[in-house]
Amino acid sequence: MNVVIASFAQDEVFDTQSGVREIRSGGPAHWINVCFNRINASLVVHTADTPAVVSISVSDGEETGVILRVLPILSLPQNCRVASLIIVSTISDEYDVYDLEGTTGICALDVQGYVRSGFFTKPAAEISSVCQLFRVVKMTESEMQKIPGQIVEEFKKQVCIVTKGAKGFSLFEHGKETSFAATKIFAKDTIGAGDTLFAAFCYEYSKSHNATNAALFAKTQVELFLNSK
Repeated sequence: MNVVIASFAQDEVFDTQSGVREIRSGGPAHWINVCFNRINASLVVHTADTPAVVSISVSDGEETGVILRVLPILSLPQNCRVASLIIVSTISDEYDVYDLEGTTGICALDVQGYVRSGFFTKPAAEISSVCQLFRVVKMTESEMQKIPGQIVEEFKKQVCIVTKGAKGFSLFEHGKETSFAATKIFAKDTIGAGDTLFAAFCYEYSKSHNATNAALFAKTQVELFLNSK
């Protein structure tokens, strides 16, 4: 069983160059679900009762988001706690990650929501135990700067993806770094690309336990996703 703990969102997207405003389906839950559908993989989505609302400004391909509303995600049901893969990808800190204690599969974390909420401003000693629940972690370069160095190093000793925008991403496994350059693709925006990369990586890694193969698979899926925009 594959499970994602994440929020759907109503994205209010404003393109600063064209002046166009759109309401779109979005949020990590949406994009991860789209990715799993594309690769014909089953997925159980554990989410809040009501979608979040996020305002996104797009300028020169860069997105800036402001959370207008997000509701809590309740404790994971017992039948999902034995899933082979559990992905946590929140908008803020709407899910209590301590709830994952006692799960048996691979737990994977996109830090974005917890960086936004200030979770990682706590002393490293206070949050180290919960961070150890995650075998796979994804962060951006800027998010990495907001996480205690001790925690970042612990993440890199497991399996850690650090995304670098148009430059691609780095994969850390047991402390060793491998870089993956991005293919230049002209897309109107990159909303959902990070979620696609993470979802595809986690799915393939949970099957093969080969991080390099999972990274190559994820890179291909992101390229297909961006070319479809």
